[in-house]
Amino acid sequence: MMILALCLALGDDWLQLKGDARRSGDVPSRALALPLGLAGAVPLGDGIYASPAVADGVVYVVDGSGSAHAIEAATLRTLWKSPPRGVNHVSSPAVAGKHLHFGTTDGFHVVLDRATGALVRELDVREPIFSAPAGGSVTLVAGCVPSGRQSRACVRTKTSL
Repeated sequence: MMILALCLALGDDWLQLKGDARRSGDVPSRALALPLGLAGAVPLGDGIYASPAVADGVVYVVDGSGSAHAIEAATLRTLWKSPPRGVNHVSSPAVAGKHLHFGTTDGFHVVLDRATGALVRELDVREPIFSAPAGGSVTLVAGCVPSGRQSRACVRTKTSL
């Protein structure tokens, strides 16, 4: 949450878990001013079990019920909320262009329009998704954990969402 506070204070984007596809969490050019304080609170429908993403002054978070929320960072006003999908969602959202991506424990890779929250596409991977999508310049990867012994990565090109 310290990174979220830094992004809000400096207006920086934090497009995916730990900031980049490497999951480095490293922002050497920035420093936090201590002490940190609560910037505000926004009531949501369920608990938050994953990190938010921040882009263009909007905080994107997925709650435990699978509802995605877009919250204007400057005013803490909710811009939109998507319908819930199941329970116990732990996949952090990732921003890729005009889309918001996240995985669900009921086995869907969900793609929403960032401006409206409208469903763009769902990819049924038939296994729970527990990890956050990681986006690079060409691909977006979501981790799936099948009921067998091996996990697998679900890779999509950005052009195919």
